[in-house]
Amino acid sequence: MLFAATIGASADDAAQLIADAAAKLRNAKSVTAVCKITSAAGIENATLTMSGNKFRVKSAKADILYDGTTMWAYSAATNEVSISEPTPEEISQINPLAVMDYYTKSYTASALPSSGGQKNIKLTADARNAAISSAEVSLKATTLTPTAVNLLLSSGQKISIAVSSVKFGGALPSSTFTYRLSLHPSAQLVDLR
Repeated sequence: MLFAATIGASADDAAQLIADAAAKLRNAKSVTAVCKITSAAGIENATLTMSGNKFRVKSAKADILYDGTTMWAYSAATNEVSISEPTPEEISQINPLAVMDYYTKSYTASALPSSGGQKNIKLTADARNAAISSAEVSLKATTLTPTAVNLLLSSGQKISIAVSSVKFGGALPSSTFTYRLSLHPSAQLVDLR
């Protein structure tokens, strides 16, 4: 009986840690993170800037902007900008910091062993048909900022995001998260809405 109570408290603590970390990021005027994304497609270094539910992810191969409703995804390989209105689950696959906010609503949190000043949490999908089966999130214990996010997709594909720095800043203009033709003037626009 005592063992079951300990497990329950641990799960509650894990859920609260994720909720607190997500709120800290969501409520900041702005957040800039530098990360390395590893997937079947290779390794990509990226910079993420976000404010509330708006974000921009920029790398050598892509430039993705999201204004809270519309997403513009530029691909250097095709020189195209795809315009869409993504679901929260799709956003969680693109924005490594939004992943925590999305998971507080649709996933069950459980604590993993902590190590080296990190709090480690596993998030498991409540729905069997979720595109993301689970995520493991590592948070710096002193600041609750993410240091790693590891996603397991329902297809079996794994995406690992190593966050090397997170900085909090002042308010940013809305135009920071809206596509302008001057960003990629020769790109073809593909409207998928």
